[in-house]
Amino acid sequence: MEVKYKKHSGKFTSDNLMIKAVNGLKPFCWKPGMQQKDNLKGTFRTLDGYDGNYSTYKNQEMPLEDGLLARDG
Repeated sequence: MEVKYKKHSGKFTSDNLMIKAVNGLKPFCWKPGMQQKDNLKGTFRTLDGYDGNYSTYKNQEMPLEDGLLARDG
């Protein structure tokens, strides 16, 4: 992977940060703000009773936010 950041340019934005992977099964290029199509979502098992995306205590599904990993980069 190649990470490019413009030094001393402040917080990460699409103007100063780019992550690129050209090797592997699915090459990709990502910048802050880009939406991922194949995000694997957040954690499924938590201390408050969620196992999978269902709560054994609350008898309801847990809405999952985007996580750190995605199939499209």
